[in-house]
Amino acid sequence: MNNGNDNEEEVEEKFKIGDTLTCKKFGSLEHDFTGEIEKVYENSVLVNITEFDDEDQMAVSELNKRALYVKVRLKSSNRLSKLLLDSF
Repeated sequence: MNNGNDNEEEVEEKFKIGDTLTCKKFGSLEHDFTGEIEKVYENSVLVNITEFDDEDQMAVSELNKRALYVKVRLKSSNRLSKLLLDSF
């Protein structure tokens, strides 16, 4: 029986600790950045920022090198753990 959760389960499976992500800029960040999933929550993922533009050094430091993204807003660019994220 399909209760409409197939898509949610597919999204859930795509996000695993250690996945490398390409993330869109948001908030005080002026440039896109790269990070690694540190923790997977029910509706979001915590990303450890690993690569970023030098101009964003202060903003990344203020974020303690972490960003939180809501899964509903995340979009996968392929199935090999390289993901493109939209912040909220």
